[in-house]
Amino acid sequence: MLAAWSLEVRSLKVRRSVVFVEAVEGHYCLKPIRKSQSRLEFMQQVQEHARSRGFARLQPLVRTTSGAAAVWRDGVPWTLTAWVEGRDLSYDRLEEVRRAARVLAGFHVAASEFQNPEGRGPTSNIGKWPAKLASRTRDLLAALDRCSAAPGLGGEFGAELAGHAERLTEHSHRSVRRLASPAYADLCRPYLNNRIVPVCHGDPAAHNFIVRSDGEVELIDLNSLRADLPCVDLWKLISRLGFHHGWEPGALTPAIKAYCEERPLAAGERGVLLGLLWFPEKLWRLTVDAAKADPDWMSHGGHLPARLVGEMRAACESLELKEQFIAGVEPASSAASG
Repeated sequence: MLAAWSLEVRSLKVRRSVVFVEAVEGHYCLKPIRKSQSRLEFMQQVQEHARSRGFARLQPLVRTTSGAAAVWRDGVPWTLTAWVEGRDLSYDRLEEVRRAARVLAGFHVAASEFQNPEGRGPTSNIGKWPAKLASRTRDLLAALDRCSAAPGLGGEFGAELAGHAERLTEHSHRSVRRLASPAYADLCRPYLNNRIVPVCHGDPAAHNFIVRSDGEVELIDLNSLRADLPCVDLWKLISRLGFHHGWEPGALTPAIKAYCEERPLAAGERGVLLGLLWFPEKLWRLTVDAAKADPDWMSHGGHLPARLVGEMRAACESLELKEQFIAGVEPASSAASG
């Protein structure tokens, strides 16, 4: 396979879900990606677009000697990028988090005004979040109703859900109402049916930021790349950070500020960000994970992994803290958006 890149390989080592390639030409990351050819080309062109606009914190796909973005084996495309030596971002190291927020913002700035070629449409969530959150709300409330109707149903996992039904319902409805407001539609309107779109990383998790030995942060893994408002990426980053730090403003506010120093939020965007934050995304995802672990968990006591039960307990306990955090920053948001 590696002959397609004309590399003189010295050794191969499996590291997590990728292969570390030591070659005479340098060190590389060989990775299987379950994407179509058009999606691979989209990833390649976004990377080239961002780098052409000065964003150097992202390693581009290395094309084969024939110019292909990947080599296909047994129906799976394999891509090659330069290896980034370092470790995953730590949410406990807040200066690192601030640097990561600035890198994410820098990517959004560089990837803006991307002109998507004909026939290579990216996965797009532009304009879709009101419907997506409404659907997730229905699923979450259905689980709440079942667990609340029969105490003990779903075991400890279900009991935690039922015990916070009122707050979860209110948070979900607040999120749906905020995203149904004109502000979100106004932000999306310029990009609907337009080949020029904003691009989001899609998965700004700690493992997708690599901290090098010199302290600089690199962004990796564009598998989830999509057209969407940049504040959606910021929401995902702040949500993970918030859950980790119990929604402590001292951990979250500097990260948001660092992002905005690199890319100020557009008019109305801060309100949309807060609307997204209101949604109990972590709890919704845990109910999805529970259904995968045991499809009948709501029909009996359940035998869910202790990890899921522990995360559900922690997520429920953090709801009030998240509410306090949003309430603390919402007045400033309302004033800024008029």
